[in-house]
Amino acid sequence: MVENGSSGTPPVEEDRNFERALNVEEENIEIGRAEADRLALASGRAEGYELGLKAGLVIGSEASFHRGLSCALISINAKGISARALKTARSLANESEKGISRDDPEVSLTAMRSKARLLSQQLGWEDVALTLPVKDKPMASSSMAF
Repeated sequence: MVENGSSGTPPVEEDRNFERALNVEEENIEIGRAEADRLALASGRAEGYELGLKAGLVIGSEASFHRGLSCALISINAKGISARALKTARSLANESEKGISRDDPEVSLTAMRSKARLLSQQLGWEDVALTLPVKDKPMASSSMAF
């Protein structure tokens, strides 16, 4: 039975679909974080963080991209970046850890994009902020040039 005003999908099935999406998102976050960490550690320079940031974009959705970037900066202890940028990275990590709000996904994405742009500016990566995807969906690796 379908409730009035719903998307036409039974509530139980809708909950299952949302649960599946959350599981995929968690996997993407872990993959994005590991790849961002690997690239940043391999370089040991700001360019490594930038590569990690781009890798997060390629591997997963927008939320996992933000999470991967933030975790890379925080877990590596972000040597060479300002205290202000590190604070922004932590704030972005907290925001992205909450994930995309089921009730208001656009507000969640807007907040994350805003923090990501601020962080990119603080790190001198203004061009990277412009590569953020418009929607929260997986991106093909061929769409990004390193």
